[in-house]
Order: sequence, then structure tokens, then C-alpha cells
Amino acid sequence: MISLGEVGFEAGELKEAVVKILSAKGYEVKRDVKLVGRSGIEYHIDVLAEYEAPLQSLKIVVKCKPDDEPIDRNDVLELIQAIEDLKADKGVIAGLSGFTSDALTLAKNHNVDLWDKRKIERYTKELKVRFSDRISYAMPSITAKVAREIVDKSILGILSRLKVEGGSVLYYPYYEFGLIKKIYEMKGFLFRKAQERMVRTSIYVDPIARELVRFDLKKGMMKIMKFPSSLDKEEAGIFKVLTEGEISLDGLMDLTKYPFERIDRILNKLIEKGIVNRFEKKGRIFYRLKEEAPKLAHLSTSSILTSRLTSNKPLSGEVLKAEYGQSDLDDVIKIIWKCDISSKRTILYPYYVCKVIGKGRRSIKAVDMVTKRIDERMNAILTGLYLELPF
Repeated sequence: MISLGEVGFEAGELKEAVVKILSAKGYEVKRDVKLVGRSGIEYHIDVLAEYEAPLQSLKIVVKCKPDDEPIDRNDVLELIQAIEDLKADKGVIAGLSGFTSDALTLAKNHNVDLWDKRKIERYTKELKVRFSDRISYAMPSITAKVAREIVDKSILGILSRLKVEGGSVLYYPYYEFGLIKKIYEMKGFLFRKAQERMVRTSIYVDPIARELVRFDLKKGMMKIMKFPSSLDKEEAGIFKVLTEGEISLDGLMDLTKYPFERIDRILNKLIEKGIVNRFEKKGRIFYRLKEEAPKLAHLSTSSILTSRLTSNKPLSGEVLKAEYGQSDLDDVIKIIWKCDISSKRTILYPYYVCKVIGKGRRSIKAVDMVTKRIDERMNAILTGLYLELPF
């Protein structure tokens, strides 16, 4: 597979800028798309932008290069290959460190635009693009010393001789999304009339475990549902249908006008990803989402947690970087709740994390420094990231 750009923390920031700019220009935008060209080669596209109109359609493939090296001739050649193989109309390479003269000359002759930092900043000003750089810290209720005592107490009396290798304050990222949705309600007794009403709420998302979560004062951050992994255009279409409820195979075929082979392939992929369940009812095959999303009106963030947020880092400690940026979750949120996103914020939540050795394995004990308790959910997540933890 040829990779057009590497995914990372900085890549996520650059990618968000590109996504926002192209979205503001009216394109339908997707991130981290895998496409197979006419040659059979699979390409990893950082950003895919498409525009459909009655008399015109455009497809743009974008490579993001966030490192310290300028965009060079090889970067342009790689993108030209992808453009031709994928039958795209245009290519864009976005970078933070400028470009070489050879790259500029080659790009001009092959319908490739080069976006440096200056051009990206100009586009954001012209299009009045806003970025969500709001970061808040949750204030801990206990010190690191007290948290360590909670860990030590939890392993006392265990015959396997567990040993704490090291401990540190770790700020774990949660995303807060403000959501807004327009709904219509029938009002009146004799002469009923539809009245418009705006529903506003907010949610927390764990971008590392990719889960919708809620805050509980006694138990901390608790899972509500698992978010689906990245979906291609076909999968997103079927997923959107299933958010309305269960549906038969025949019903899906009638609704989408897809042939059986195509529907079957898409559904099998969704089943393999753990998103969809297949079941039989009265001799017919039906499909439904594995986890049903709660109604928007039933969701809200915690005023208790909000009251504990501060813009200043309360304790020294490392920040765990998320694999998914906020913009990577936009499409799924909009599909599930059919809403607009009005605001975004990153909440850095403090855990005291200890590496524990024993029973022939390594694991993590994490103390929620807000609720003052061992968090089993976080133990499992961070044990899976044991070798990647920044301490």
C-alpha cells in the first residue's frame, strides 16, 4: 500500500485545517480514506474532497506533510501517480515547511496545488474558518501522593507479590462536543401547526477508546456506547439507514437500489467491524446496529465536571495524545444524531497511573484523581497502551 501522508498528532492538526478549508469551499470531505486505483494499488489518502453538481463533479486528493522537511519533487510525483491511477481531477499537498523549486515547477505542470503555512493561513482568514483550540483541565481532588497510597492499598495482601514499577500523573484527553438540532413539534388543539424548536446539548467522547462517555461523580467517566471505526462512503450510507432502526435485507435493497451482492458485501464488512448484528425474524433476515445510540434529548455533559474545569494545568504531568482528532469524529456524530456541531473543547482529565508487575505480566493501575478511586475501565485501556505511555 502506498501511504500519502502519515497519521500523527501534528498531522491531525494540519489535516483539520485542510478539512475545514475544503468544507468551507463546499466540498464533501473525508479523512484517511483507502482507495484502490485502476492498477490495483491501494492508496491511503489523508483527505478526499468531492463536489457533485448537475453539470459538474470534482475529486481532489490531498496529502498532508506536517514534518520539518519541505515538500519536494518526490512528494509531487507520488501524488501525480495517485491522481492518474484514481482518476482524480486535482491534487493538493499541504505542508508546514514550504516546498522546493523543483516541486513547484512539477506541480504547476500537473494540476497539483502546493499549500504552505502562509497559504493555509490566508485561506482560513478569507473563508473565516474557525478552529477548536479550547483546552481545559479537570481539577484533581487529591494529590499524587494520596493517589499513590490508593494504589499501594489496592495491591496489599495479594499473594502474587505485585510490584509497582513507577507512577506518574497522566492527563487523558476527552472531547466535549456542543450539539444543536432543529426539530419540529405539532402545537395547537383545533388548528395544529408545526413549530420549530432548537435542541442544544453536549456530549463527551473518549477519542482513544473511541467511546461515547458520561461523567459520574462516584464512578468517573463511564462508557455509554462504542463509536464505529472509520467508515467508507458505502458503509456510512448503510449505517445512516440503520440509525433509524432495524430493517430487513429486502428493505435495504429496496431503499438503496443496490444489488444483493453489493449489499451483502457492505453488511458483512459492518458485521466484521462489530457495528451491525444480523438476526432472523419470522423467516426473514434483518439487520440492526449492535449498539443503539441514545436520543439526543437524553444526553448532556456534567455541570459538576464543568465547574471543576480550569484553563491552567493544575499538576505537572504528561498528556496522552489521541489517535483521532476532533474533526475525525464529526461525520459519525452528525450521522448518528442528525445534528450540527456548534462547539468543541478538549478536556484533559487527571489520572495517577502506575505500572504494575506481577503474575507474569505487566498491567496498569489508574486512580481517577477527581473521584479518588481505582478506575477499572482506564486500567484496561492503558494496559493496552502500556508500551506507548509517556513515562
